[in-house]
Amino acid sequence: MSEKQQFLESEQENNHEKEKVVDIAERQVAKIRIEYQDAETARIQFRDELETLKYCTERTNSDLEVRRGEVNQLKKDIKTKEEKLASVKRNVEEAKEALERAMDGTLTAEQRAIAADEFLNKEEMWVKEIAKEIRRLREQQFKKNEALQQLKTTCSNKEAEIRGSQAASKNLTSKLNKIDQEALK
Repeated sequence: MSEKQQFLESEQENNHEKEKVVDIAERQVAKIRIEYQDAETARIQFRDELETLKYCTERTNSDLEVRRGEVNQLKKDIKTKEEKLASVKRNVEEAKEALERAMDGTLTAEQRAIAADEFLNKEEMWVKEIAKEIRRLREQQFKKNEALQQLKTTCSNKEAEIRGSQAASKNLTSKLNKIDQEALK
């Protein structure tokens, strides 16, 4: 019996040692699980921050492209306006020169007539250019109005088609209801 007692005590001591090892292992597993959960939380937070930064970057890029387009358009507008300003300045200078020549008493009548003709020719050219621009703008307006009228016509046609389809749908629904009623009798 003493052997059995010793064997039992030995097994109990062995079990006790094994329980200590298991407890240590369970604590380590618990610690690793906590570390894993912390790492997973940090990873998710990092991913969310990354997505936010990606969105912010994409938005910034699109805003940048829009701004670049606006800047290019503004540059074109500035160039066009500078050209118009230079043209107006030239016209003003030419008009001043023509006026000075006309006002100059030392000019002969023939010289004044030539200066007046030059001034009149320039004014006529300017009027022709303006008339040409007005014609071009009117043609453009006419084309736009035609396109608008076509779109209105197409829209009206589509609305009529929709109303026709709705009426047909209503009729079909009514017929289906009648058929259902008859089938139930």
